[in-house]
Amino acid sequence: MPIDTFQFTRLDHGKKIRTTSLRDAIGVGKDARETWLFISPHDDDLVIGAGLWMQAAIEAGVDVQVLVVTDGRMGYCTLGQRDSISDIRRKETYESFKILGVNEKSIAWVGYPDGGLYTLQGRRKARADDEVESIEGYVGLCNAF
Repeated sequence: MPIDTFQFTRLDHGKKIRTTSLRDAIGVGKDARETWLFISPHDDDLVIGAGLWMQAAIEAGVDVQVLVVTDGRMGYCTLGQRDSISDIRRKETYESFKILGVNEKSIAWVGYPDGGLYTLQGRRKARADDEVESIEGYVGLCNAF
């Protein structure tokens, strides 16, 4: 699908302005450098929920970066996939984002355990059995360290 088939709407002083230019829609000049970071718990959430935005952003010259928070280990369909699903999903992620125009080097992984984020609520001292890397001796999901 050619990018010019997308249509964006911007509300400017109560007036709807329609354009096929993403840069016009978000009010960014053609020479401005933009970097957008898309963050998601799972790889497929971004492809499904923001794939068109990513394509439009890349076409407009925006540097698109992706951060996938979990390892996807709970996404297996058969017991035979249970031990390899994280690797399967990572491979599928690279393939699907490549179709959108996002290169592999623009995708980063936090690697938190899928379905296990409840153990990381709030900031706490790291334990030996934690499955995630600590930052300055602490782990947890909070606004800042």
